[in-house]
Amino acid sequence: MLLGNIKRWTSAAVCLVICLVSVKAASAATLQKAVRELALEVSQMMKGNGESEITMGSFDGPVSPQIIKKTLKEELEKIRVGKRPDGTARMIKVDPDAFWRVSGDVVKEASESGVVIRLETQIKDENGKVWGTWERVITTTEDIVRIAAPPQLQTAPTPRGRVNPAAQYAALRKAVIKPTFAAQPGQTTIRPAAGSPYQVEILQKSAGGEYEPRTLTSKRGKAKVDLRENDVYAIRVYNHSGAPVGVQVLVDGINIFAFSKQYGPGSPFAQRFGADVKFVLAQPQTTVTGWHKFNGPGGSQEFLITEWGASAQAVTGNRDDTNLGTITVMFYSAWFEGQEPPADEPAASRSGASGTGIGERTDNHFRERPTYFGKFLGSVSVRYLRPDIPLNAALLVNAPAR
Repeated sequence: MLLGNIKRWTSAAVCLVICLVSVKAASAATLQKAVRELALEVSQMMKGNGESEITMGSFDGPVSPQIIKKTLKEELEKIRVGKRPDGTARMIKVDPDAFWRVSGDVVKEASESGVVIRLETQIKDENGKVWGTWERVITTTEDIVRIAAPPQLQTAPTPRGRVNPAAQYAALRKAVIKPTFAAQPGQTTIRPAAGSPYQVEILQKSAGGEYEPRTLTSKRGKAKVDLRENDVYAIRVYNHSGAPVGVQVLVDGINIFAFSKQYGPGSPFAQRFGADVKFVLAQPQTTVTGWHKFNGPGGSQEFLITEWGASAQAVTGNRDDTNLGTITVMFYSAWFEGQEPPADEPAASRSGASGTGIGERTDNHFRERPTYFGKFLGSVSVRYLRPDIPLNAALLVNAPAR
């Protein structure tokens, strides 16, 4: 579904815009579609056995499971499984003390037909008995990036707007299956590929309140940064292209606008356009210092490594028992209403891939501006290792500061 433009112009020149993207191939298996189908299968099993509560177990694999668990939880809680004695709907409840547990494995695979993420899901009861198993695959490039978090990916160019599927597949396969990032001594920035005009840098807040770049390291082709308990950090995004670029930022699989009153789930904005919020960067750089809460001074909460109970994943009910965090930044072509799209933009996007813009970020202020979005350009992901913890200790995860 294409989003129509919203005529909310600002009087000031706009440099930074937050928007939505809604263009996806109709035949592709998206994360949302795959998880929605799984949720319906699980709910049918629950209805047939008189269960209305379920626990979210672990989703294991060499990828980041957080976004899968978060999406599955959201889809399950939308489903009605019966009526209460007073006649009101009984909805599925995700409860850590439930008799049933849904869990699974997340597998990344490459074949002649393409790269996919395969979800193998099962329901077990507290006695270990398996009640049902299901499998779904995810094939869209953007969702694969959100889940697998390859360190670097630059999609193949599209001369005169013509997509080359074979080249796109080769780029995705290399990034997801065999990443080759190798950090240089003192390196602090990472690009989707050599020569890309886009860069990302992780900054740590010092005792004096200044943000200082952290050096990147690499292991088995993945980019890593050293962050420790109680560290506060920020994400700096660079755009040296001379043109606007769309950006989405995920921390441990969670959109930085997930807690926003203006743009987060449940807001009028999200109800109308969806919660897949992105921003457009038109100036050379911007620094994202925390989770967006509301527009205005003090309207964001810092990125903080903290205990489980105060974490972003705890807030979303999305517990992950691994100790590896991921920061992912995704880039999209973008242009403002009245501007010509890039020359290499595919025809489907040039014909009207539109979204709502929220512009000019100043002291956490955003203003809206009609904006168009096109193809996915590339991404970077940086992993951080949470401190080792005893099995009975609080889980240390990335979180919004209190």
